[in-house]
Amino acid sequence: MEDRRLHVLKEYFLRYSKKARDAVKTIVIDMYSPYISLIQEVFPKAEIILDKFHILQLFSRALNKTRINVMNRDKKNYNKLKKILEAPLSYINTCNIASKSKTLSS
Repeated sequence: MEDRRLHVLKEYFLRYSKKARDAVKTIVIDMYSPYISLIQEVFPKAEIILDKFHILQLFSRALNKTRINVMNRDKKNYNKLKKILEAPLSYINTCNIASKSKTLSS
């Protein structure tokens, strides 16, 4: 495939017959919204599944941003909060790394 631009992907997938495209049951992707709309158009019967690596990454970033905001609001307890609030992030990052390496080895 030449590249991942939408018009190139659409052209590539439209080479397959409508019957073949309708037979696709599931597609796993990241959360890039243009891909979602492309899949809905080209594979109308397929269920879209967001891959867990990107879901965990999004959740981890949001949790980290919230953690930093909470810690910065309470300078007196900054170090205590840091220790407490970093534990869940550490666990999520461990899961995220394991998920990505498992996906790559599959």
